[in-house]
Amino acid sequence: MAGGSVNLPGMASPSRTIVAQLRARAQVLLARVGELGGRSVVIGPDDDLADIDAKLTDAVARIRIWLQEADTERSGVLVVEASQCLSDLHTLRWDLRGHHIEERQRRFAVLDAGVQRMRQHIDPDVLLDGVCRAVLECGEFDRVLVSRVQEGRWRPWRSLARQVRDNEQAFVEWLTTSPEIALDPRIREGDIVDRRETVIVFPDDERTRMAGSFIRARPTTSAADRPHGSYVAAPLAPAGEVIGLIHADFQDQDVTPLDRDVLDAFARAFDQLYERAVLLFQLNRQRVEVQAALADVERVLGEVANTEIALSRMGVKDQDSHPEHALTLSSRQRATEGLAGILTPRELEVLHQMSTGATNDRIATELYIAPDTVKSHVKHILRKLRAENRAEAIAQYLRVTLGSL
Repeated sequence: MAGGSVNLPGMASPSRTIVAQLRARAQVLLARVGELGGRSVVIGPDDDLADIDAKLTDAVARIRIWLQEADTERSGVLVVEASQCLSDLHTLRWDLRGHHIEERQRRFAVLDAGVQRMRQHIDPDVLLDGVCRAVLECGEFDRVLVSRVQEGRWRPWRSLARQVRDNEQAFVEWLTTSPEIALDPRIREGDIVDRRETVIVFPDDERTRMAGSFIRARPTTSAADRPHGSYVAAPLAPAGEVIGLIHADFQDQDVTPLDRDVLDAFARAFDQLYERAVLLFQLNRQRVEVQAALADVERVLGEVANTEIALSRMGVKDQDSHPEHALTLSSRQRATEGLAGILTPRELEVLHQMSTGATNDRIATELYIAPDTVKSHVKHILRKLRAENRAEAIAQYLRVTLGSL
């Protein structure tokens, strides 16, 4: 699967060489068992380490039976050879399991290091833009496709491969058409979204459950006898809602249960990182809005202070009886009439108290009402004034009252 290519030197899985050596040792041993037991077992191109271990287990059982039934006097040399073969079989099985443990530890160490690098990004868009490359680096896959899941539709979005081969051009062209596929639970991807689990898909065996347009466009592997290799698919579900899918595979081999576990761990880590990034982004945006509202309140309060200073300089001694002050009060009353059309009298009283910087408890004391009632009034005030917070509501109130001076 490729919409682009990337050069990641040294990123090819180092286990491939070790696996090739283990396969060669197994084939030699099974041939020896065939000479002793009369039946030769071959390691197939699709056999993974678990399949090889199963064949070695069967060979161990056959050698044991042969040793129990062998005539040691007449077959002394063969008994020695069979015993050595049995020992070599046990050694190889031990090496297979040891490699599996070491490879699992190594793959997850690479994954953990990659996730730590991804934690540096707190922008959700940056995380999404880098998810394809991150899967190649952290998961050590050859190809990756990231899709969006929206309104019951599967929308393949971006893809990346270590190397774009000729047989992948059809997929590149298909991806540019912005395809959409209905997520019917009867198809494999629909089942993945419904069950929210990471799975291995074998198109050769599950073709009736594959989306036709996807399976036709999907790149073939290099093996002539394996036109469509397996792939692993995982849902992306930050905050518990599936928003996307990740498909990953190799260009010349099938995926394994370890690959499934690695991609599943990546997807779950990405879910947490993406949710964290969204929360941080929203928090930063709210912080900027609060700072702007507080700056607006500070400006308005400064205007209030300047107005009081100007009035004191005019020698206004008894403002309650002064004709100009009566005019000012009348102007303020007319100004608040606009708010009276929106707020109830009690809400206006609460808003006035809020403008003095009073807390909810202080407002409750001043107006002889319960603190919960104050909270309810504040909630209604914010909703009616379409204010995001107390500071914005206070700013609106001060603009109205000061604008009448």
